[in-house]
Amino acid sequence: MSREMPDPYLIQPHGRTITRIVTATFTLTVTSTSTTVATSTKTSTTSSSRSSTSESTSTTAQDTSSPAPTDEPDEPAGPTAILGSLTGAPEFIDDANGFVDLPIQIEIGQDSSSRVYVSSNGIISFFEGTTDYSNVGLPAAYLPAVALFPFWDDTYIAQGSTQGVFYTLSDDYINLALQFYFTRYDEPNKSYNYTVSYSTNQPGFFTFTYYQISDQGISATVGAQYGSPLIALQHSVNSATVTPGLVLTVDTIGGTITRSNIAV
Repeated sequence: MSREMPDPYLIQPHGRTITRIVTATFTLTVTSTSTTVATSTKTSTTSSSRSSTSESTSTTAQDTSSPAPTDEPDEPAGPTAILGSLTGAPEFIDDANGFVDLPIQIEIGQDSSSRVYVSSNGIISFFEGTTDYSNVGLPAAYLPAVALFPFWDDTYIAQGSTQGVFYTLSDDYINLALQFYFTRYDEPNKSYNYTVSYSTNQPGFFTFTYYQISDQGISATVGAQYGSPLIALQHSVNSATVTPGLVLTVDTIGGTITRSNIAV
């Protein structure tokens, strides 16, 4: 079913200004369907064997007991950290996950949740988190069954930096934006900055926007998985196709991913 998408709801990326929007013709990318494979082997665990890794788990929750928004809702705070810190991460954060409890429901396919898990390796999920850092093609049956993969790669939050995962909710409780800002493990000269946007006016639709991608995704998986049997939407895996300015519209209702571009 064709549905018209609104302009992406973006938050200001670290150190960048959007100068104009360039609209390109959307083209359908790879869509596939797969059943859950019970024999899939997990390639990494929450207990990493890397000697230089300092694993950390962070949880930031928003109080969901507050009154429902009125015609004049309170102005929410600016970007809020789920992982990392806006004033400087107190420690090296690698292979970590955290969650936020939102006053709205987020829908992926036929599933919905107000609790959203995020990982320092570029995964968003429902119902459980993951710290897996070794990317594979989708579907990945050993990971959370309802998940988005804006940039699943081996990334971390540098100590003392303002990197991390942050969220912003609009004052009308309609538009949510999640910002990811990381460094590549063992390659501190590589940085990644991208956002995932969602509007309650368009359930099941997500916008991935990429601002800084040092290696264009040559070691990353981008896509989504959800449903039973497991449905996989895969844009790319270990392919240099994720360039700065790329915008992906992920439709988990119709099962498509489309591409456009902005100037960054």
